Amino acid sequence: QIDYSKKEIKLYRYDSLSNIVFNKSKIYNWKIMFYDRSTKVDNFVPRDKRNLSGCVNFYNSYAKDIEIFSYGSNCEDAINFVNSKGNINKVIISNSNYDAIDFDYSNFDINELTIYKSGNDCIDLSYGNYDILKVDAYECGDKAISVGEASLVKIDNFNSDMSKYSVVAKDFSLLNINKAKIINTETCVSAYSKKQEFSGASIVINNLLCDNYKTNKYQQNGSSIKIKQ
Repeated sequence: QIDYSKKEIKLYRYDSLSNIVFNKSKIYNWKIMFYDRSTKVDNFVPRDKRNLSGCVNFYNSYAKDIEIFSYGSNCEDAINFVNSKGNINKVIISNSNYDAIDFDYSNFDINELTIYKSGNDCIDLSYGNYDILKVDAYECGDKAISVGEASLVKIDNFNSDMSKYSVVAKDFSLLNINKAKIINTETCVSAYSKKQEFSGASIVINNLLCDNYKTNKYQQNGSSIKIKQ
């Protein structure tokens, strides 16, 4: 459903094998809302024939001042950006059965990124540059934020509650967080290498508050974690 006067797009998914792709698109000042009405299946197909993993995919596209909302997802990623760039005003994603949002080979400035209840990772960032003003990640089944594959990421304000692993960087990535507040987690901050072709990662946090955790810091050889305060 497209409302041109309000610049709103409402997307409804009923088939577990279907997805939406914005391909080679220029998207300015649109609000995009996605509703997954499909039934969760155990043998779902994680990627389509183009190797896209999202219910909603932005592929080879440019976005400016957009807002994205996702309610429920039975895809590997609710939202997936691949080889795209631009700036995003707001992202709010709730109740994803697997990952919530994934950025690959992309470059984005993001004002607000909020994730509620994801079965796996809340936020995945890889092979790109990402500058984010505010991140709120709640009830992430695995990682609240995962930065990997030689990415450069800056976050001004990061908040996580009830996530298994809160801040994770790996595989040649560099993550800089100005202020982080983490509550109820197994591991607050982790840096390591996962893929054989890469080495470790680096994390710098200027101000960290972590409360109610099992492990404060996990740092593998070849990685670096610096907490300034």
